[in-house]
Amino acid sequence: MNTMTINRQIAAGIDQRVRQLAGQNLSDSALVEQMVGYMAELQALWNSTTDEELDTLCEKYPGFVRYATVMENLSEALRTGVGVPAHVRQQPRLPEHIKGPMQRLLTEGAALERRLQQRIDDSRGGLQMDDAVTDVDVLLREWSPAVSRFVREVQGSGLAAQAQEPILRAFKEMAASIGQLHEAASSAQALARHHKVTTFRPRMTVNRRFMSQFMAADAPCFALGFVEEQQRVSGFLGLRLDPPVPRHVTDIGLRLGQGLIGTREFEVILLTFEFYGHGIYHALVNPNNPLARAVLACMVQRRDYVFFSINANSDGAASVFRSPLEVAGFAANFPRIERSTTTEEQYARTIKSFSQHPEPPGVLLQWVCRDNLDALDLDHHRLDLIPSR
Repeated sequence: MNTMTINRQIAAGIDQRVRQLAGQNLSDSALVEQMVGYMAELQALWNSTTDEELDTLCEKYPGFVRYATVMENLSEALRTGVGVPAHVRQQPRLPEHIKGPMQRLLTEGAALERRLQQRIDDSRGGLQMDDAVTDVDVLLREWSPAVSRFVREVQGSGLAAQAQEPILRAFKEMAASIGQLHEAASSAQALARHHKVTTFRPRMTVNRRFMSQFMAADAPCFALGFVEEQQRVSGFLGLRLDPPVPRHVTDIGLRLGQGLIGTREFEVILLTFEFYGHGIYHALVNPNNPLARAVLACMVQRRDYVFFSINANSDGAASVFRSPLEVAGFAANFPRIERSTTTEEQYARTIKSFSQHPEPPGVLLQWVCRDNLDALDLDHHRLDLIPSR
């Protein structure tokens, strides 16, 4: 088997696992914890692929792009120390007699996760599964005792508790995940019970007049507003893109970046939406806008947000998800946002300057409906968004 074939299998496996986890609306940090076993394979791919081959893999596997991007950002943070807690920077290097077996067991565990999840996914498609002992069962019976022996070795190694804790937590979480997958995939009957579980997808409610105005605006555009789900109000970020982002890309999730740009006299909020392997879009928000302040305050308080990616064509289909808000940046900047006196002239000047050289390179979206305070009124003109799946 040649190197490119092996790398394609690695990228496909990572992509598959990211897609499986994306349905849980995991943050990037939670995704790293769940996929720690894939780090060695990702490193092997990086060391053996050309730029052209990597471009091909990124185009085909958006989930791989998300994981690779998150790990690259983490590696850069660890290198520079920026944004990394002191206790993480001070972690001692692991001795080779622990590091080697740990990487091997994590890689084997990741392979077990993939194969068990594939069995579950295949059964959803109607493939018949028998109750015979499979090679996956055999591998699991070998892996579980090996992990137990390794854990005992770590606990008796003399490593500081600070160094032991992340190792033991990683194997505990991986073993729990594999155990749950194995229970669901253990027999045809267990698979049937698993697929009888119905995911509850409650309706989301927005303001009808606001949504009509948003749908009538020229794409590509961006809007902020409120949405209600099970009597809970949250802030939403909405995009209408033309052409729309493909569903297989939005299923992976997106990376939301935020910051303040401007001068010492005024500031403008920069929101960056990165769809892994597809494109980058920017939105500039005047923090002195009453609607923006109210929506962002709700996001910081609730520690989450709802995201809409609405097709610009006539069908109005949308990808919708709720995600935890990495609140550190928002919370740190919010006092300045609340004090902002940015004028419309200063805001317009910033848009003109940023549009000439967006960083990172991407599409600048028009912020629409920003003076329509109907977006904050969910008591009247209610519109229910009914989930299609």
